Amino acid sequence: MKRPLSLVICLLVPVVILLVGVIFAGVYGAAEFPKLARESGRGLVKPGFTATLDEPGKYTVWLHTYSVIDGTA
Repeated sequence: MKRPLSLVICLLVPVVILLVGVIFAGVYGAAEFPKLARESGRGLVKPGFTATLDEPGKYTVWLHTYSVIDGTA
């Protein structure tokens, strides 16, 4: 008859896999964040506003607005 797996093994392996995934996600996020934070242009959003992009690729567009909804800014 086979002996059942140890509770330590059954819990330790998934916890190690989880920790490796969390560490990888943190390192990847820290490496990619500066690309998100880099600003290519800023200006008023009105007809004719342009932002010159330095190089082709994917960009994230942030739209900073000020609005009032039900008297709350």
